[in-house]
Amino acid sequence: MKVTPLCDVFGRCGGCTYQDIDYSAQIVIKKNNVFELLNRAGIPISKDSIQIFYKNEFYYRNRMDFIFSEKGCGLREKGKFYKIVNFDRCYIAAEKINQLLKEVNYWSKDLISEDIFDIKKKRGVLRYCVIRTGIFTGDTLITFILNKDADTEKTKAIIEKIKEFSDKTTAANVLYGFVRCNTDVSITDEFFILKGSEFIREKLLDVDFFYHSQGFFQNNPALILDMVFYIKDRVKNHYDLLIDMFCGVGTFGIFLSGFAKDVLIFDNNKYAELCALKNIEINKKPSIEFKRMDILDVEKLLPVVKGKKSIFIIDPPRAGLHKKAINFILSTLPEKIFYISCNPVKFIEDFKSLDKKYKIINFALFDMFPQTPHIESVAEMERK
Repeated sequence: MKVTPLCDVFGRCGGCTYQDIDYSAQIVIKKNNVFELLNRAGIPISKDSIQIFYKNEFYYRNRMDFIFSEKGCGLREKGKFYKIVNFDRCYIAAEKINQLLKEVNYWSKDLISEDIFDIKKKRGVLRYCVIRTGIFTGDTLITFILNKDADTEKTKAIIEKIKEFSDKTTAANVLYGFVRCNTDVSITDEFFILKGSEFIREKLLDVDFFYHSQGFFQNNPALILDMVFYIKDRVKNHYDLLIDMFCGVGTFGIFLSGFAKDVLIFDNNKYAELCALKNIEINKKPSIEFKRMDILDVEKLLPVVKGKKSIFIIDPPRAGLHKKAINFILSTLPEKIFYISCNPVKFIEDFKSLDKKYKIINFALFDMFPQTPHIESVAEMERK
């Protein structure tokens, strides 16, 4: 069912593609699309058995990476990476983000073209304005990403202007950082704090989480809560060991720690390590051990897991599981696996490597990304 988009720049901006479709229809489309993928792959899941969870269709994102242009901050035009679409309100961004976007746009109106990074010429200073907020805490953070290869004097002048902005903005935390002109990233290890700290605080029920300004946290915390409850409701037994692979800041490991005598969580990101250790401590979870480890080294955990009644939480990146991770699962054979995926195609590929030993007993969808074609899934798998 077609509807009138709320956003004036819908169709030009690359941020949304479904805003002209009624939200109830979006849900049906996404469920049908995933079911067709499963069906074509020969995975025996009925459409009626697939649950789909959803909440706010607008104002849900806790992070937006806006790009500077001469007219203020915006997003890339659809199909034209070098053109920026400008606006004062993004309908998928949290209201706190929109408030800060207006503040940044008002501040940037006095900038000149030489201050703004030119995507084609790779000159200028200001590149990105990354705005993050705690949905349940209201905490706010802005990181200004600058061109490391820009003229030194112009860069110094921009930093002074950012300092002036940080004194006036309602954002609790303000940072700036540098990236090379020939890269297109909006996070950096080379950052400096002007106000507040490098961390942002979120609270999911009674659990506090800190995550890093240059690190990862799920973009839709309201749906993460639904996902946590979905998994908790299906963990019926108590285990010797719970392993949370690709754990990030420790979200699932912390929430599910009561189901196992020992909990081992691991990630290869230094900011994930910093935050996970902090979150384990503040939430008083002594049974959880964090390891800084790449998935390519996962076989080092074989002696820890073998012979134990175990459950795995797996939340890989969009590329899915490396063969070494699949071999690790098949070598240790946990009794239960919850595979969380933001890419149903890769999940299906990975499951085809596991289906001789595992069966899917429940499958659910979580609409983490309303107004877009993307969907997150959770497959509950049991050892045959």
